[in-house]
Amino acid sequence: MTTTIRNLSLLLILCFGSIASAQVINEIDADTTGTDVLEFVELFGAPNMSLTGLSIVGVNGFDDLTYDTFAFDLDGFSLDANGYFVIGNPTVVPAPDLVTASANNALQNGPDAIVLFTGDIANFPNDSTPPTGAAVIDVIHYGTNDSADAGISALYPGAVYVDEGTLGDKDTDSIGRFPNGTGDFQTLDSPTPSDENVVPEPGAFALLLMGGLFLFRRR
Repeated sequence: MTTTIRNLSLLLILCFGSIASAQVINEIDADTTGTDVLEFVELFGAPNMSLTGLSIVGVNGFDDLTYDTFAFDLDGFSLDANGYFVIGNPTVVPAPDLVTASANNALQNGPDAIVLFTGDIANFPNDSTPPTGAAVIDVIHYGTNDSADAGISALYPGAVYVDEGTLGDKDTDSIGRFPNGTGDFQTLDSPTPSDENVVPEPGAFALLLMGGLFLFRRR
């Protein structure tokens, strides 16, 4: 990461919120080049925080039920020393903390959802109604050149829909929080499993425009 991006990230964190202290879904890449062998979901929170008592499950936008190729009980796992935990395909780099049983297509392309919740994954077997209410810690409602799913929107009305194809290339982009760990979900140019989410560094003209707007607002 360049110094400029890091400084902008720190500034945004100072302005809009502190670094996440609880576990959140931080980034997801559901649609990758070819046969989807680089899919992952990244969690983020305080360094070394335990994930015991939590589970994570995918929700199929076709029928708004759970699906078993992405359903994991997180008992016994923890975030790493930098606050990250990645669930992904075997070929994801760096190596995921939890590897999916399927080498590809473990995560369904959208419109779908991923839900992080308190509880046992055994309570939500394949093709069951997903967790809702107080058990839900975080949820991402995502698409891959799709429209939002009405059923998922009804289950999770507070979840803002984000499409992985917004920037024009769903196969090479991802969806993540910016600022890292605390901001809203948005489409990102570069997937960053086990690392800080970044947005493209503004060019010289954009920085000049931002500075002009800042000075104008101070007048």
